[in-house]
Amino acid sequence: MKITEKYHSSSGPTFLSDFSPPRGPDKSVIEDASKLPVDFICVAHSPGRAVRSDSAMLAHAIKHNTGKDVIFNLPTRDMNKLGLQTHIIGAQLLGLENVVVMQGEEFSKKDQLTVSRVNGFTTTSLIKSINQLNQGIDFRGTKLHTSTDICIGGTIDLSSDLPTEIRLTQKKVTAGADFVITQPIFDATLPSKFLEEYETLTGVPLSIPVFYAIQVLKKHSVTFSSVPKTILSDLDNGRSGSDIALDLLHELLNTGLRGIHIIPPILKGGLRDYDTAADVVTRLSA
Repeated sequence: MKITEKYHSSSGPTFLSDFSPPRGPDKSVIEDASKLPVDFICVAHSPGRAVRSDSAMLAHAIKHNTGKDVIFNLPTRDMNKLGLQTHIIGAQLLGLENVVVMQGEEFSKKDQLTVSRVNGFTTTSLIKSINQLNQGIDFRGTKLHTSTDICIGGTIDLSSDLPTEIRLTQKKVTAGADFVITQPIFDATLPSKFLEEYETLTGVPLSIPVFYAIQVLKKHSVTFSSVPKTILSDLDNGRSGSDIALDLLHELLNTGLRGIHIIPPILKGGLRDYDTAADVVTRLSA
């Protein structure tokens, strides 16, 4: 199922969960995915800039073995235009319907001694190019024998300068994005502020679903965004990261928000605590 179909056909919230590919062809991770009580498993692409299973291939394996709906992440960083569009067509052939386009983490100076960015497209131009594939046209303007039918997602960061992020969101919508996923948020008032300012600056309401990322924390877990000092203090004083996440989720859902992206705790070494993430969603639904 396309994520937008689920979102628009459901009266309740739609839940995604972030999911890391293994550092090798380890099929046991599929069992981890099967235990997550969410609507979609969103498979990351080489988190930590490490060599891992391809996001689309793992998404296919999860879908094939568990029946769960999936999304795969695709960064512009690692491929040229030919490679990216070929990857999209291959993913469609595997039965995948949802992709999230992103830039990809910057390589460290050490990384750059052995690997370099490619960036055949910018994120917005890749969204546009996938939209063109959906219309049966490749990046050269050549007509495909068969069009793709991919639901296209983008990413936004509401912790950045909001007017700048709003303009970027508008460009992604114009390029053909069907939905967007945010970086982690810790303020329940931020979604309404974002949507209000979006309409004020652009003159129209945001017309596509937004999935707000909630990162479940644990003491000493890894974070990739700025966490409020009050939350860090609560963790240090023994409060459960699950309880903190649940409080925020309840606040968000009480405002009528319907798109949630759960980020399981990230432990040192890149391991994920999927059991804790599953517990949060289960308790939320209880």
